[in-house]
Amino acid sequence: MDACLMTRMKELDKEKKRLKKMYAEKSMQNDLLKEALGKKWGGRLKDPRWPSGQCATDPPASHWHAGRFP
Repeated sequence: MDACLMTRMKELDKEKKRLKKMYAEKSMQNDLLKEALGKKWGGRLKDPRWPSGQCATDPPASHWHAGRFP
């Protein structure tokens, strides 16, 4: 291998390490956010009976008229 290829391999190795570290940090942040949301919502986010995309504070569909509040 010539020096150019060795330099490029070292650069790629550095980039790989940087990306792995970034992925680990984002993954940890994601886990922490999931845990915090789970505590806030009392585990409802994991409950399969809880309808996805709805919030507990949303009014029922019967309260909507033409897409607006009455």
